[in-house]
Amino acid sequence: MLRNMKTSQLILTVLFLLLFLAALVCAIVALTKNPGTASGGSGASEPAAKITSLEEIKTEVTFTDKKGELAIKEVAQKLILSFINSIPKKDVAFRINKVGEVSLAVIDSTMDYSNICKGPLSDDVWFISGKALVTYKGELLTDSDGYAFIGGRYIVRDGNTYTLYAQDVYENGGTPPDDAAKEQSGEQTPDAQAPADTGPAFTWGEYDTSTAISSAEMRLSSGVTLGMAFDDVKAKTGEFDKVEDGAGVKTATRGAYTYTFTLVNEASTSANDYGLPHDGKYYLTGVTADESCRDEFPRGIKIGDSIENVFTKFPAASTKLQEWAQQRIYGAYEFKKNTTYAYLEYRTFLKTYRIYAQDTGREAVSIEFDENNKVNGFEWIYQK
Repeated sequence: MLRNMKTSQLILTVLFLLLFLAALVCAIVALTKNPGTASGGSGASEPAAKITSLEEIKTEVTFTDKKGELAIKEVAQKLILSFINSIPKKDVAFRINKVGEVSLAVIDSTMDYSNICKGPLSDDVWFISGKALVTYKGELLTDSDGYAFIGGRYIVRDGNTYTLYAQDVYENGGTPPDDAAKEQSGEQTPDAQAPADTGPAFTWGEYDTSTAISSAEMRLSSGVTLGMAFDDVKAKTGEFDKVEDGAGVKTATRGAYTYTFTLVNEASTSANDYGLPHDGKYYLTGVTADESCRDEFPRGIKIGDSIENVFTKFPAASTKLQEWAQQRIYGAYEFKKNTTYAYLEYRTFLKTYRIYAQDTGREAVSIEFDENNKVNGFEWIYQK
């Protein structure tokens, strides 16, 4: 009798444990299928999956062939290696440990590329496509031999500097594909009026290198010009990233640009009113663009251009770098009202050059160079 009771208890205990384990397995399966409902969650969807292919990466990279001796195939190899090594880890599901062979096809303007890409090719623009042998951790799409497809890409040369762009970004003029589709359908995108900071966002167009820079050229790619009121500038650029107020001054930033606005009111005089109405508005009196900017500027000059290349954009009289305080490039030898002039200035404290060009009005542009004599910034100045 006692033995039978113990046997019954043992059976019940075993059954209880089996039922408990079954319930636990069901709970784990349920949580795995719908993790958002754990701890009273709302059942929100999982985060978007991370990128698992090189083709989806839009990173832009540059390479400078200092001696100007490399063939385009060699340049393409270096750009792709730089591209792979600079992939941001934040948005990808893989980490590349080593890059082996890079196999590329380079298409130039002499070939039939009508079925491959939309962008026009030239002596300074190529289309490339290919794959790279990689070792990696995580999730990355590769073929059976371990090669990852890099997607179609463009290489654009400016002097000895080459820039690699993703195909869809380049063909959409620097606009991401999703926004480009919205623009074609007539839907307004959030940054539709803002100057793009990546890709070949703006091409300056035709200009006459035998002439001095004119007032008509003293504008940004967004259409902004010096002397515009604060609200008019914002209408051109879209909302500013940040606005700071000072004593009679507003400083606003938008992407790679910093805008300085000056208050002109009834207390202003001819010495500080910039020739603008005394109506209590803030007017644009200065703009700077830093080295992250990808727009073209007057005469098609861009960040990264060599000083020798910039000289070709003007009727330059003195181009030999002599580390003088000032070297006249064209026009008057010193500032005279309503007279154009441009000079090259060597700033000994920075050990860098800058070109300063004044038009016949109040506008001037300063082209800044780094220690390697490459353009690394611009400044527009409105004279008082």
